[in-house]
Amino acid sequence: MNRIEALEILRSDISDDRLRAARFLVRGAFKEDFDALIAALGKETNKWVRTSLRRGLERLRTGFIDADESAEVETIEERYIYANAVRDTTQVLLHEIRPIVGRLGVYANREITNYDISETRTEWELLQRMLDAIEALGEATAVPQYEPFDLAALITQIVQSETQRSSVKMEQAGPTPLIINGAKIQLHLVLSNALRNAVEANDRVEWVEPIIINWGETDREYWICVLDRGCGLPGRGNDIFKPKVSTKPKHSGMGLVIVNRAAQSFNGEVKLDSRNGGGARFEVRWPKR
Repeated sequence: MNRIEALEILRSDISDDRLRAARFLVRGAFKEDFDALIAALGKETNKWVRTSLRRGLERLRTGFIDADESAEVETIEERYIYANAVRDTTQVLLHEIRPIVGRLGVYANREITNYDISETRTEWELLQRMLDAIEALGEATAVPQYEPFDLAALITQIVQSETQRSSVKMEQAGPTPLIINGAKIQLHLVLSNALRNAVEANDRVEWVEPIIINWGETDREYWICVLDRGCGLPGRGNDIFKPKVSTKPKHSGMGLVIVNRAAQSFNGEVKLDSRNGGGARFEVRWPKR
């Protein structure tokens, strides 16, 4: 790649190509390219590409690149490459495995007596849930696409979806509307799993208080908190974010793994603690862009 090609590739629709071009221009851009980099930065939505463009502009302004910043950017770009690799790998695996599992269910239903009440059916359904979890993990790890949306409306939508088959009550308390610029897909994965866990935990106790969902913002970050009085946590400390840790029988144990990876993709932090008197407190915080 040369400088002229890199400047042209910055207009590509493919973020991987734009990142490759921006990284080249960090050291390969000329002074006369300054306005072109400014224009590209103004249109760019991918944060890794934006970071590389800023590094290129800084070099044109000052003549050097900070070594610590370079190391940090390389780490970010490694995460970007890792995210794409996980996404692509899960898509390929699921494309090959799902048809096999589908045919397995059809054949088992034909050939096994009382299949609908058999252990084979139970294990097949668990396998299907595991495949769904793998697909969600790929989405959670993927590079987030930022867009403006109403956080309060998203929370209401997820609450309605996750409580359709449960009698558990939910109370919402937060500013409405709350328009943010964020990773909507990954945030949906985080909150839907958190609420599903709270609902299932409350369904397993005889008497429960309503689940409380609160949200808001500070000058630096956004946050969401979910409080429940359910059956409590399946593990201690960081163990709860490991695969297969679950209080629910015949469950994939991947929900909190997906939550954690999805939050990490938009630089969020998840905390899950036991509450005095029983139940759990879930919190996710992420920085404003």
